[in-house]
Amino acid sequence: MQHLVIDCTKPKDKDFNSRLYRYLDIIADYDVVNIEEIGESTLGKYKTIIITGVPVTYPLDSIYETAKRLECIKSVNIPVLGICLGHQVIGVLFGSKIYEHGEAEHGDRKVTIVNDDKIFKDMSHEFHAQTLHTASVSLPHSFKHLAKSYSCHNESMKHKEKDIYGFQFHPEFKESSRAVIRNFILLN
Repeated sequence: MQHLVIDCTKPKDKDFNSRLYRYLDIIADYDVVNIEEIGESTLGKYKTIIITGVPVTYPLDSIYETAKRLECIKSVNIPVLGICLGHQVIGVLFGSKIYEHGEAEHGDRKVTIVNDDKIFKDMSHEFHAQTLHTASVSLPHSFKHLAKSYSCHNESMKHKEKDIYGFQFHPEFKESSRAVIRNFILLN
């Protein structure tokens, strides 16, 4: 069974997630569906779902707009991984508050695991990851806090009862953080 990537970018930014696709080409069979074309009936055909990030130039409202389109994520019984905007969307769907940053957070960050989880299998307790965002989200009540950095308390979270994960950072950018994508695909 294939994996689904929901690409949240506009067509003009289709190359933004190319690093994620290059990495997935190595480890999985997957389909990409743009957020504009997604429907609840589409989701049931897949083994897992990955919700992508978007460029920092997208307005804060895009989090809420994407969350409306993906309301069905709350009720699916398929493992879900949200990256950057995908993480924020998952947070909003489950009751997070959004914290807008004054300027874009961009660069290499040391991420510290605060609660162990299978998603971090074969990873160091601290690792480096790429950040690229203008907002972050609080931890929803139904989620467990997994990782933090000095600039973002909620770098990673997991639903307490379902395999729904969120990563504020972009794991696809660095070798030291890509394992979370591999673990998500291989362990689900």
